Amino acid sequence: TVTDTTITNPINLPTPQLNIQSNLIEQKHIVLIVKWINDISNSNPPNFYTFNLLQRASKHGSSSKKFHARCDDKGATLLIIRVKETGEILGGYNPIDWCKESKKNVYHSTSTSFIFSLNLKNLDNSIVSKVIDKEHAIKQHTYAGPTFGRNDLKICGE
Repeated sequence: TVTDTTITNPINLPTPQLNIQSNLIEQKHIVLIVKWINDISNSNPPNFYTFNLLQRASKHGSSSKKFHARCDDKGATLLIIRVKETGEILGGYNPIDWCKESKKNVYHSTSTSFIFSLNLKNLDNSIVSKVIDKEHAIKQHTYAGPTFGRNDLKICGE
């Protein structure tokens, strides 16, 4: 379960050069997302990140099997999604490893994961949704892709 918080004034963010191999977002978007990661994890001083592309659905496929083969046991991950019908950019940050677990749902606890919606026309109107129920923050399942909360954001199927 998550709560919505509107982010204000991302224009005054520091602009470190972060290399991200994305066809969906740009430098200014990743700077905002890194700020959210640092703010939510209370990093003082802020952490700096290296981003490595693990999976691109258009290149590697989008099945849960492909997701787990490419993304399990890789540490913290950032998920970026473009909704086909609307072009909306959604995503999530998971600070723990993804894993196949088993054929049943297994939840993992964390208070520092989150999901978001980027407003590409006006970053001031972007939304980040923080964890409320930390015991059910990340759901793992062999036959599902990344799942945040109790299906607050879930990728499954092709």
